[in-house]
Amino acid sequence: ANQRQRASEELEQRIGNREDCYGYHVESQLTSVSLSPKVSAIDVYNLMKACQRDIIDYYPEQQKRLTWNAYNTARKLRVMDTGKSHFFNLALEALIFQDIQIEQDKFFSDMEEAKQVPTET
Repeated sequence: ANQRQRASEELEQRIGNREDCYGYHVESQLTSVSLSPKVSAIDVYNLMKACQRDIIDYYPEQQKRLTWNAYNTARKLRVMDTGKSHFFNLALEALIFQDIQIEQDKFFSDMEEAKQVPTET
């Protein structure tokens, strides 16, 4: 738990400095949010922001897989504070950055399921 917390803090710092992250940062954040019954929006945002950059120690296919897993996990979470539509904006940017094929109908379906509508960024 302490290592996950430290990795989460490092992840937040790297995002703030616009630095690429390591796989363990993203994996730890993904594990932390998936184990929490309710998660803060900032934790979910940081997860998707990390996926918008290179994951230094992962090959491109591994980055894609991790980003896809992060998206699929985070979209199902109960977020304590508002901002789920912002999550989808961040997720879309991460999926595009990682060059992941997006099924538009499925993505919009995920948004509708979360009771969100597309927004301009």
